Amino acid sequence: ASREEIAQWETRFSLEMQIGLSCLCKVPSDWQQNYSFVVGAEDGALRLTDTMITNATYCPDRHNSRILSVKAVANQSFVLSCAQEDFILWELEENIKRCLTIPAYSLSYSTKSTLLFTGTAPHPNGNFAFVGMNDGGWGLFDLKRPDVPLTMACTQMRSFSHLETASGPLTAHPDGVIFAIPNQTNIRIWELRKPSNVQTFQGHEFPIDSVVFCENGYYMASADSKTVCLWDLRKQAQIQILHTNPQNNSRFKGVCEFDHHGKYIAYADANGCAYINALKPWSNVVSVPHHPTPISAFAFTEGTQAVAFCAGNGRLSVLAPKAHEAS
Repeated sequence: ASREEIAQWETRFSLEMQIGLSCLCKVPSDWQQNYSFVVGAEDGALRLTDTMITNATYCPDRHNSRILSVKAVANQSFVLSCAQEDFILWELEENIKRCLTIPAYSLSYSTKSTLLFTGTAPHPNGNFAFVGMNDGGWGLFDLKRPDVPLTMACTQMRSFSHLETASGPLTAHPDGVIFAIPNQTNIRIWELRKPSNVQTFQGHEFPIDSVVFCENGYYMASADSKTVCLWDLRKQAQIQILHTNPQNNSRFKGVCEFDHHGKYIAYADANGCAYINALKPWSNVVSVPHHPTPISAFAFTEGTQAVAFCAGNGRLSVLAPKAHEAS
């Protein structure tokens, strides 16, 4: 969609659920079912919904606690979801089916340590999955043989006294070579081939809740409870900062997401408003007052034809072209 088209978007569809919503993702386009989004909830269960979110299909097979992240796997009919205690690989068939569960305790390297997951992210080639741990460590799994981790960096991380605990989910760069872990107020860039911490971005004053890479690989965005920062990876510098919580809402967690073409970024403020900004030239395209509680996640559709967002009060909404303009 063009900047002019997005400027005319409005909240077209909305669905109230009876449970808080924590994360969501767009399902793979080749899944031949009438579902568009997978939503993770506070009760540990996934919900499937179509673009018009006329209803939500509840998945009774679930995590035992709040879902921290849910991600679709590129070129595969799989979805990854992660709670603190476990990571689940789901297969998309007629519905959604659990294929594998990896409990966090199975990765502990000491009986004295309690490892918890902080999130999951698919590798861009669709063959691997990352998981992040609360001690700042991470693991990489082969989705064809996920019972054995290819790489574990927990024990290595313990030897680096300057590394902090993870404050949010990790995310993979589109090149598949590097990935980012938010460690409190720093973003640490890891190279997968070594593996080693090759770059650290500093600039946040509060623990980082969200980090995302632009699809073209040139930009990174990060959000904490006060600000959203935009980074130029080529210059290794912060180029924009947005203040999102002037009232100091203690319940607010920062959230941001790029569209699939790397032209726009969606973010939220503590008042429950959603914003979409263009990257070049940098400017606000549309602002939508929405939730009585802060927004917890965004997901753009392919082609940037709409964006879905959810909140802790259980509302799932879709921002899309006005009714007379929708095709």
